[in-house]
Amino acid sequence: MPTYATLVSMGRLVGRQGQAEQYYRLTAQQNLVWGNALNSRDQRLKLMSVNGAFRLNGVKSFCTGMVAADISIVLSMQEKSNHPVLCVVPMDREGITYNHDWDTMGQRRTASGSYTFHDVLVNPDEVLGPLLSNGASTTLKSLIALLGQTFVYLGIAEGALEAAKEYTTTSARAWMASDAETALQDPFILHRYGQMWAELQAVIALARQAADALQAGWDKETALTSEERGEIAISMASARAMAIQVGLKITTNMFDVMGARATAANHGFDRYWRDLRTFSLHDPIDYKLTDIGNWVLNQQYPTPSQYS
Repeated sequence: MPTYATLVSMGRLVGRQGQAEQYYRLTAQQNLVWGNALNSRDQRLKLMSVNGAFRLNGVKSFCTGMVAADISIVLSMQEKSNHPVLCVVPMDREGITYNHDWDTMGQRRTASGSYTFHDVLVNPDEVLGPLLSNGASTTLKSLIALLGQTFVYLGIAEGALEAAKEYTTTSARAWMASDAETALQDPFILHRYGQMWAELQAVIALARQAADALQAGWDKETALTSEERGEIAISMASARAMAIQVGLKITTNMFDVMGARATAANHGFDRYWRDLRTFSLHDPIDYKLTDIGNWVLNQQYPTPSQYS
């Protein structure tokens, strides 16, 4: 699920001369909303050359935000060579159909279901690339997406903690075995809030550190080295892994500080856990931690990919 910033910046990261300026200007002038069909594991969508232009045919899954998008980044495979190709496709183009097959326990409003493309026109200038450079800077696109997702995790955790705080302040009661008169004075509730808040602040600081590293790498443009890119990837993996762990902990433990009545369906407090649980599974945390461990012990940076 790439972030909006990643999608808008694709022209610079993987485009040829002038494409970055073209899509920056178009986005600003028309206030465009971007979506994507970038699932690299689904290779059913094919791009074929037809009469000096191109046509998209096939199905693509995990198409996030395209329901509400004006324009989308689409990853397809060349029909003959089966090489991946990125295109920028306006969503009002004839032949694009949403299949209404997104039914998950969380992240429902992302509408990240599949789309069918039937003979969809792609003009030559809507095909990104060929790349101006094959250097490390072109691989930053995945790290931009991962940073955005990390801050979404943190936003969910912050929202959960704020919702719990509001409920505890207005509705929670001290447990009958407590010496405290109110929930706000209960030492165990105070301890839990202190722990959740402190851990969240630590991860926010880690994420900001990763953001600073990414910005420094972005500013270097084609001068960015593979080693510098690797350092950014490790920083990003660390922030992402901890954001998931701490976020899941907060969205679970929030019920301990609110009490049994907070589980009533009308409150909907479970939505925080459901959204974070669903979103975080798109990039398994064990592989992030393994990448970090391989760097710690073997000084091996993660191989650049859609997820690292």
